[in-house]
Amino acid sequence: MGNVIIILLTTLIAFFSFKLASKNGVKKYFLSLTVLGLIVGYFVWVDYYPLSHLPMFLAVGLILGYMPLSILLYFKLVKTNRSRVFYAFVISLVFLFTRKVFISLTDKGIKTPDNVKIIDLILSILTIASILFLLTIIVLSIIKWINNLHYKRTFEDMYARAKSGDALAQNNLGVMYNEGLGVDQDINEAMIWFNKAAEQKLPAAEINLQALLEEHPELRKD
Repeated sequence: MGNVIIILLTTLIAFFSFKLASKNGVKKYFLSLTVLGLIVGYFVWVDYYPLSHLPMFLAVGLILGYMPLSILLYFKLVKTNRSRVFYAFVISLVFLFTRKVFISLTDKGIKTPDNVKIIDLILSILTIASILFLLTIIVLSIIKWINNLHYKRTFEDMYARAKSGDALAQNNLGVMYNEGLGVDQDINEAMIWFNKAAEQKLPAAEINLQALLEEHPELRKD
């Protein structure tokens, strides 16, 4: 039952990873990691385990292969504290479950092949790392939440001034949206306020708007 669940889980991960990779211009990276993961899974399985175990080993290989992609997409896409904690929790859960199923399939009371030992070691390291990553994200999210309590009143005051047409306040509001200070990070809102201030010829806003568009070229379409 465990191997069926991990195969379904890997299929879902592959599907959503493909969609996100395609949307963010790293499709070739995704395809390369997919091929690499399948190769790793095959060579761990071959000559040692029955054919019925092959899908599971391929799934484990894919999960290992998608790890660098998940890190890349995390830093590129995940912006809010809640999303960071949820994403880190899912990653740690996937590795915990994968290693448990992997051990159940490979523990047959016989001498364990060296390649299986290596994969088990890698899974163990990644599982521990994912748990430490989750704990770190939780701590950082709590710290950021505490800091944001200080910025909330500043944000409300800045928002009122920006709405009235104050170019400096509009630029500062853009900075707060861009960095998630006193409000959830929102690069679209940041662009709107930078643009409003830039239309009033505020040099700092023009610089911030240009920097934002260079970092997120997809915003140019908007």
